[in-house]
Amino acid sequence: MNRKHKSCVLPLGLLALVLAGSPPSVSCGADAESAVPAANWDWHTIGGGGDWSSGTTYAVFSSFGLSGPFGFTANSKFSSYSGFLFPSDPPRRIKNDFDGDLRADIAVYRQAGGTWNIWLSGSGYDPMAVADGWGGVNCMPVASDYDGDLKTDPAVYNTVTGDWSLWMSSCGYTQTTARAFGGGDWLAAPADYDGDQITDLGIYEPASGTLRVWLSHSGFVGDFVKNFGGPRFVPVPEDYDGDGLADPAVYKARTGTWMISFSGSGYASVSESGLGGPALGAPTYTAPAADYDGDGKADPAVYQAQTGNWYVWLSDSYYGKAVADGCGGSTWTPVPADYDGDACVDLAAYQQNTGNWMVWLSSYGYAPRIDVPGWGGPEFVPVQAY
Repeated sequence: MNRKHKSCVLPLGLLALVLAGSPPSVSCGADAESAVPAANWDWHTIGGGGDWSSGTTYAVFSSFGLSGPFGFTANSKFSSYSGFLFPSDPPRRIKNDFDGDLRADIAVYRQAGGTWNIWLSGSGYDPMAVADGWGGVNCMPVASDYDGDLKTDPAVYNTVTGDWSLWMSSCGYTQTTARAFGGGDWLAAPADYDGDQITDLGIYEPASGTLRVWLSHSGFVGDFVKNFGGPRFVPVPEDYDGDGLADPAVYKARTGTWMISFSGSGYASVSESGLGGPALGAPTYTAPAADYDGDGKADPAVYQAQTGNWYVWLSDSYYGKAVADGCGGSTWTPVPADYDGDACVDLAAYQQNTGNWMVWLSSYGYAPRIDVPGWGGPEFVPVQAY
């Protein structure tokens, strides 16, 4: 595991909407080669023509349209080269990057008082940024980039009422609320499902195996529904196929079962047998999936608290298993993120009773271990952005 490898401002009342009935249209990035057969191109050529030909420069003025699953419409801008067209890469999003410097920051949340303590890497981790009243009883942190400015926004999900409260950086951290989307048995599952670089609100109900998503590109009006998984499954949405869209995914610790619906394959589901083995995990294992090898695809991963061992199935190695021993322990929570900005997610763990952090940076070959004492404490949980 030592390999390296828009701004959208939302009106404050936009999120507080009731559900509409039909799946919305969305826009997303797409791969040029896979989109060619059904694409409608806006372009002109030097010397005319209508097909790709070697040695001809095609100037792409806007985008292509492509119909996809759930009625999605994909749009993507391209750079032009002689004889070929390549999609321009979207900006890289870093989870837990509250200051936008492309490195994850350290953050903790206390439910009592809704207190956030954030140590920003862009400020040398000093001084600590503090926000009070952003959350409270029954509220869990669901930080992510909800406005598309490449900065993680503080946010909470009320597990009783289903209310979402967002403090978006592009809005000056004014509170925005989406009401009654979830609650009860519904688990938070936000992610960028439509590929517009803005996190969508998502919830998953294990009893029915239902995933519901409000898509940001449609103004969070209406939702699309995906049914898979079931009792004891937890949501682990990530971009597992590297197409820029988060893939619906669930994990069942009791059996080590993974189910992933790849957006790039028409949301066909793949189980753990297609990812390197009969079981990826076991009882008491948690699933900190992330892009550990820097290839742009999230890797299935599990963490065993009793031993502090990490098991990662790396996508760039055909899901060969990598093991990291003793990176944590029974009182430690996994908090992986890209703390050094090298595009590979680093191993890290947080101990709640002491507030201590341990980080193993990929850019240093995961050694030596970096210890950060006392950033948190008994009432604080680590913020793990979506």
